[in-house]
Amino acid sequence: MTGFEGHAIIGAVAGSLGAGAAVAIGYPPAYAGGAFIAIFITSLVPDIDVSTSVPRRWFSALLFFSGILVAWRIGAPSLANTQQPWTPASALVVLTENYSQLVGVVGLTVVGIVGAYLIGCVFDVVTTHRGFMHSLGFGVLLGSVFTILLIDQNFPIDTALLGGVTPVLGVASHVYIGDKFL
Repeated sequence: MTGFEGHAIIGAVAGSLGAGAAVAIGYPPAYAGGAFIAIFITSLVPDIDVSTSVPRRWFSALLFFSGILVAWRIGAPSLANTQQPWTPASALVVLTENYSQLVGVVGLTVVGIVGAYLIGCVFDVVTTHRGFMHSLGFGVLLGSVFTILLIDQNFPIDTALLGGVTPVLGVASHVYIGDKFL
């Protein structure tokens, strides 16, 4: 079976081919770079169903820091009324002026961290390795989500469809090349 390094190499090769194809059919280099990144990342995503895998640890770290960021953004609404840019330091200045708000932010931070942990636990119960995430259907589902998000951001339909193809290619490279041939 292919490990993380093998899947990363396969994802980089598939991403390079996808980026080259995007440039060849006339997309700007920035879009080709986006295609490379999307294919590379989605070539690693199927392994988030293993709690000890590198992609799963990245996913857990993302959930952890997202929980903290969301808690701070919700808990410090008065920062939106200040003229200074939002940073953790500026948040602390505003929060220490109002102790009840500081307690609320700390509480929300704990809730965010615990919530991220619980999402990981539920994820372990719901998924099995080489289950749905190791199928072309999962790639199509991710591609559909990508396409919808890009259309929602007012990208032209052809660009949104290009974005939608990238996760299919990434998952396919993981499942059909990495797991079958290497």
